[in-house]
Amino acid sequence: MSGVSTDTRARSRGETMNGTITAVARIRAWAGHGGGEARQSRLARGLALVLLAALFVPVLMMATASPASADDKKERDNYSLYQLASNASSYFSEKNSPSSDKGMHDNWKPVVGSPASGGSMLGYADPDFSLGNIVGWFFAEVSGSSQTVTYETLAAKDDKGNAKYSGMLDYAHFGAANADLGLDTMSSGIGGQIVSVIGGSIIWVLYSLALTVGTLFYVILQFLKLINPFLWFYQAVRAVNPTFADGMTGGDTKGGALSGLQHWISGWYGLLVDISWQALVPIFIGFLLIGLVMFKKMDRGSAIKKLIVRVVFIGVGLPLIGSMYTSVLDKFDNSVLGQHAGPTRVVLSTYVDFEAWMMNDRLGIPDQAVVSWNGDQASSDAMMSVRRSALAINKQSHGATFNGIGIGIGTKANDAESAWKGGTVSVGTGASDDFKAVFSTFGIIGKYIGSNEIAASDFESGIKSSITQLDDSADVKKSWFVDKDSYGDVEQFGEEKGPKPADHPVISTDGTGLTSSRPGKDSTVFTTTGTKGGCGFTVGKTPSSCNLSPLAAYNYLNTGFSADSLTMYSSNNATSGFTRENHMAVSQVGTGPAKFMYWSNAATVLGSIVLLGFWYAIGMLSGAVRRTFGLVAAVPFATLGVMAAIAKVIVYSMALILEVLVTLFIYQFVSEFLISVPDIIAGPVSSFMSPGGLWGSAALGGIMVVILTFISSLMIMGITFALLRVRKTVLQAMDEVVTKLVDKFLETNTAPKPDKGGLMP
Repeated sequence: MSGVSTDTRARSRGETMNGTITAVARIRAWAGHGGGEARQSRLARGLALVLLAALFVPVLMMATASPASADDKKERDNYSLYQLASNASSYFSEKNSPSSDKGMHDNWKPVVGSPASGGSMLGYADPDFSLGNIVGWFFAEVSGSSQTVTYETLAAKDDKGNAKYSGMLDYAHFGAANADLGLDTMSSGIGGQIVSVIGGSIIWVLYSLALTVGTLFYVILQFLKLINPFLWFYQAVRAVNPTFADGMTGGDTKGGALSGLQHWISGWYGLLVDISWQALVPIFIGFLLIGLVMFKKMDRGSAIKKLIVRVVFIGVGLPLIGSMYTSVLDKFDNSVLGQHAGPTRVVLSTYVDFEAWMMNDRLGIPDQAVVSWNGDQASSDAMMSVRRSALAINKQSHGATFNGIGIGIGTKANDAESAWKGGTVSVGTGASDDFKAVFSTFGIIGKYIGSNEIAASDFESGIKSSITQLDDSADVKKSWFVDKDSYGDVEQFGEEKGPKPADHPVISTDGTGLTSSRPGKDSTVFTTTGTKGGCGFTVGKTPSSCNLSPLAAYNYLNTGFSADSLTMYSSNNATSGFTRENHMAVSQVGTGPAKFMYWSNAATVLGSIVLLGFWYAIGMLSGAVRRTFGLVAAVPFATLGVMAAIAKVIVYSMALILEVLVTLFIYQFVSEFLISVPDIIAGPVSSFMSPGGLWGSAALGGIMVVILTFISSLMIMGITFALLRVRKTVLQAMDEVVTKLVDKFLETNTAPKPDKGGLMP
């Protein structure tokens, strides 16, 4: 049985192996004859399965989506100024299209007729946000994120020949005037900022050096106080009379590093004083008496005068002269640190802090500024006064920051005298006020170098914050933005429910603000009525007194202004900073050739102030040191009553005093003079300027601005080199006068100091 079983199992294994070999052989044969076609068939079936899976997965995801995703299809309330601006622009476009027979509702006439609120209707009309019946009628599509409209389109007339949208046109011309004057600059951010980096950095360095001049004078004065020759004699004079000693040094009893020198001088000076009082003064008196008795032809008055001079000098001469010199040093000790108004004025007249002007004042125009438009460019008188306008704007937009440094703006300079008065700055300001102004000025230059931009979203955030703080009900605020029966729908935008457009606190002002002298005309002068500065993000229950309404200011930041059209940019559709232009936070005044000339003129003025300041400071130091040692060398002989030595002490002491007084006075004078040179040159020509140009020619007015600025730069450079020798010449002349007066009074003959000539200070 076991053998049968074993045979049976063996046969089964053999059949199985034979079957397996047969199957393998068949498969190989099949692969050899038709396997290629099978592989292609399997590949096709695999691709089909992949495509089916790609279609099936989205369907599955949609089927299993959460209920929250379905809610996204519902329209949500949009309280953004972008939505409100889009609705306003879409409404304006639709009502001016051929499909509208009635035109705009009468409620909108006060808005479109006022420059302060007309800009509320000139935003980007986004069809994805504002669903109107008309698309692309009034505003021409430039790209997927910008639209444009020409000023000629805004100059449409009604049946009576009056401008239908005078406020909108004046708003556009106001922006164009700011751009042409250089008060507002646009940039796309595509390179090109190297000019601002280089130019701004040069001004930054020159401004820093100009401020360093005051610090240098302060350091030199501290050094002169340290080596004050009368301080060396403190212990010596104190041994004779403590009161005189304290008066001579202004109460400074510390010798510091010169304490050893004080002790040494005290020894021999005391000896000389004793010799003078105990021996020489009696001898002088004796000789005088003998001369008065024995010599009848003797000049009695002269002899008595010399005796009195000797006695007075030995007794109180050194303390009296020393107190005068010490008081001069103390007087100008800290005051030189607060003399930064001149360089600060130059910078503030060249760069406009547009960010502060918009965020704090909504572009409110100061009384001293001139912003006007003539045809297709800013008027010539506005170009001539642009630096004064920039200074006025900066001073207003920064509140009280620049009020403490004594910068006066003045009025339009029609002659050299008024230009000189307007260019001078007051002195005696506090150091804290001066430093605050300096830091703010550095901040302005820094933003210009960094090519910082101002975003409309920043302004919107401030406005939203103010609206949030209002105690109005939610329904009232809703009617301002999203109520479909008021301002939330293009069709009935501001026509029926909700506040009237003129009463809308976001769309309108209270009737004041930006004003045009000739509404709707090509030539006009812009002013601001009501609140000029400090409006900022103010929003009330009713329209506020501001230069621009909140929505107009928001649209301004999303708009680029050219000579004949304005371009509105979308904040939503712009995919990057390269698809739109943005307003720069700081702008340099002027455009084209005038821009470079204004910059070079500012650099020339600052450079001249730096050169003269360092030259005068070093000259004052070297001159004071030379005279100090000459004074000390003459004191011993003067103490012994030698008239020639007494004359030298008096002359050298007066020279030390004049060295400080004259140098600081001349530096302050020439600094103010150099700052005023551009206005002094332009003053006489300004009287011929009008909004229409120079003698009626706008082109001639623009050319004259460039020429006068260039001439003033050349004159400043020439005057600077001439002024390098002024200090030395004035001091030499005063030295001669003082020497002659002293010699005449004391009947001496002090040898004049030789003149080495040249430019050395």
